[in-house]
This record gives sequence, C-alpha cells and structure tokens, in this order.
Amino acid sequence: MKLKGSYTVEAALLMGVLLWVMVGIFTLCFYIHNRTWYTAAAYEAAISGGTEGTMKNGNGEQITKKKTEEAFQMCYPGVGDLQTEISVSENKVSVAYEVHTVSAYKDFFWSYRGKGEVKIVKPVSFIRKVRMGMKIEEVFHAG
Repeated sequence: MKLKGSYTVEAALLMGVLLWVMVGIFTLCFYIHNRTWYTAAAYEAAISGGTEGTMKNGNGEQITKKKTEEAFQMCYPGVGDLQTEISVSENKVSVAYEVHTVSAYKDFFWSYRGKGEVKIVKPVSFIRKVRMGMKIEEVFHAG
C-alpha cells in the first residue's frame, strides 16, 4: 500500500542534501580556480621582475611590485584577504601570495599560498655558455 505524498517528503529531504553538496562543489571550484590563478600570477610577476632585472637600466623589483598590484585589482569571488611577499636578490626573484577566503560559515576559512620563484639568467652570458658547450661537444664528437 502506497502512502500519498511519500515521494514528496523523500524529494524534499533529498533536495536539501543535494543543495549542500552543490554549494560545496561550487565552493571547491572557486577555491581551486583562485589558487591556480594566484600561483600563475606569482610566477608571472617573478618572471617579469627577473627579465626586467637583467636589462641595463632595468628595475626588477619595481616591475614585480607593479605586477603584484595588478593581482590585487583582479580579486576573484571568494577572496577575502590577500597579502604578498616579494624578494628580489641578485640571483633570483621570488613572489608569494597568501590568500584567505571569504566564508559564509562562521569560522570556516580556507587559506592558500601561491609562490613563484625564478632564477635570474643573464641572456648574453647564458647564450655564450651554451655556444661554448656546443663547441666542446663538437670537439669531443670529432675526435
């Protein structure tokens, strides 16, 4: 014997659970997207600073700071607090973003860190080293 309305009650209970699962999936998607984007932005800022730092009158730290300011302006949904760490030395440029997410729940926050680090390579000396290595290889293969 079927009871009238039993499917309605089951559907109402199931829809509540499905709604929470969907909200969780969307939150996770925003988290993954933002983490990936800020990691890529950190690498982009480090590469820009490292490239600019090899030029004759270039200022790698200034370009790196400019790129990190652009990342501040591109805040995506779910980003609450964004902090940066910039380290420019003679040999490498390092940029790190620490991001804390906004949460609809009381004390449930996710935080993640995107880091980009680039070794500064002087193009002229690098090309000379590669050519020298090619000449050495030719000598060994010829003999």
